[in-house]
Amino acid sequence: EDFARAKRTVFIDATADWCLTCKANEAAVLDREDFRKTLDSAGVIRVKADWTRETPEVNALLRSMGKSGVPAYAIYPKGDANKQIVLPELLTAGLILEAIAE
Repeated sequence: EDFARAKRTVFIDATADWCLTCKANEAAVLDREDFRKTLDSAGVIRVKADWTRETPEVNALLRSMGKSGVPAYAIYPKGDANKQIVLPELLTAGLILEAIAE
């Protein structure tokens, strides 16, 4: 996928079923209805990259983010093909929304 060509901001969530930090972030932030509604109203596309069973595609995505494992999160702002905002492993809604607003 070439997220840089998207006409909307893209939020990448690289996760795995066995990843405890991923599950904590999902419970605390990513799966909350108010957070999802905020992303939807901002026109953000959410992409989940499942690394439960390692794949070359997700490995390449992680490398592009400078990561060697999950959780890994990044935002590709609309209109800036060269910009990638890599987020920390522990998320807050405010952190993500601030990065989307950049």
